[in-house]
Amino acid sequence: MRHDENNVIVDDILNQDGINSVRASISRSTGGNFVQEHCQANLFIELEQEVVKKFTKVARLVSGNDNLVLTEHCFARYENVTSNCGKFHFKPSLFPHYDETFKEPRFTFDYQLSSNISWPLVVEPDKEFVLKDNQAVTFSGTHQVHWRKPTLFKDGDFVEMIFCHFSDPTFGPKQEGLNKIMDEKVASYRKAYFDQGGWTNGSTS
Repeated sequence: MRHDENNVIVDDILNQDGINSVRASISRSTGGNFVQEHCQANLFIELEQEVVKKFTKVARLVSGNDNLVLTEHCFARYENVTSNCGKFHFKPSLFPHYDETFKEPRFTFDYQLSSNISWPLVVEPDKEFVLKDNQAVTFSGTHQVHWRKPTLFKDGDFVEMIFCHFSDPTFGPKQEGLNKIMDEKVASYRKAYFDQGGWTNGSTS
């Protein structure tokens, strides 16, 4: 929840029972949405408590903050998508951004459930992380610009993630003016991203 938040890959997060539990939570989901800009299909899931405890334990250990609680989480799947009419084709893209919607600071724990393609995640200024299944990467979504390296998916390629956002109940709102600072940083990173061949499936606003 800082500009210098610890960014590490954590191995072997869940045992097979935990992975099966996450899969069961996904199968029970009753709602979600499709984020066209990123070609990202979200499902809003209820994780079982043992999984929440495990994610929280690891997040607290990496961050050094024993007050962290899991506040928000969702499942996301990235793959090439064609519209029902067949006219529109979307391909995964995660351009530089930060999690501006949160009013309070967040510690982010991105867990890769399953994938058959390498899709590097970058945290400012240029720290690149390649996840394997059952690994997670940590950063502060509210305080660190992050994105995915432009990568063309072939049909059949996919990445499945659980995005976990932790907050500290003892913290107040983000400092005044933080979003303005982050907006300025995002603008420079986006310019470089698009200059280097990055793309979006729609508006970046």
